[in-house]
Amino acid sequence: MVKRRRSRPPASSKASASNKNGSRFRKSKSIGEELSKSPFNPLLVLENKGSVARDHLASERTFLAYVRTSVGLVSMGVALVQLFTIADLTSRSTGNPIHPATRNIQRFARPLGALTVMFSLVMLFQGGGRYFWIQSSLRTGLFPTARITIAFTIFIFSAVIATIFGAVLSGRAS
Repeated sequence: MVKRRRSRPPASSKASASNKNGSRFRKSKSIGEELSKSPFNPLLVLENKGSVARDHLASERTFLAYVRTSVGLVSMGVALVQLFTIADLTSRSTGNPIHPATRNIQRFARPLGALTVMFSLVMLFQGGGRYFWIQSSLRTGLFPTARITIAFTIFIFSAVIATIFGAVLSGRAS
């Protein structure tokens, strides 16, 4: 019995093919090749010239500060809601009525807690976006400033603090 060998096409036809229009195109790249050119590349390796490593490590520390702030805001939102839930449960179990001022403040607790948790998610995504933006900018030798990010954060923090302060004062005035 004779073994027949399959004939292989030339190497050049493997790398490219024709489409319906007759034009030539390259074989599609692997996901890894596409990801390596993306600004979200998890396997980015840079040559350590000058302050490259220091700049990228500072960017990572800044991202972790965003994460820490986000976790703190979630804790604050949950604590705000739980504080007034515990006060309500305690008054029911002991039979002591809740002071009307506390009731007035209590109606703000859930919306403020939810607002604080939502703001913490915004801070987390803001930090992640800024991290990847800085990583891609540092590769080109640029460094973007965070003026809008800081102004947004100041505005939101001020609004949350003013709302909590206003809720506390409105409860005491009653």
